Amino acid sequence: MAARADQLKRLGAEVFVIGPGTEERAAQLKQRLGVSIPVLGDPTGAGLDALGLTKVLGPFRSSGTVVVDRDGKVLHALRTANPNAGLRLPAILSALGGDT
Repeated sequence: MAARADQLKRLGAEVFVIGPGTEERAAQLKQRLGVSIPVLGDPTGAGLDALGLTKVLGPFRSSGTVVVDRDGKVLHALRTANPNAGLRLPAILSALGGDT
């Protein structure tokens, strides 16, 4: 994702990762992932719930990619229980009106 972040930004996207937990845990995740894009914590889970990234088993949440426009309209959403399957760049680029 980080490698394509510049391309996504040119299309008007703000790219970030959001996960459950505190900002401190988010900073640890950012370091572990080695990414330059922002990694945000959602301690209450309300933001994740609003995006449809709900709990799937105990403390674990579904993963996915959501593209939301400035008006709050969801242009693309892929939600999955498998974190490795949550990123589909061609679909994201298409939702933003860019080339795949």
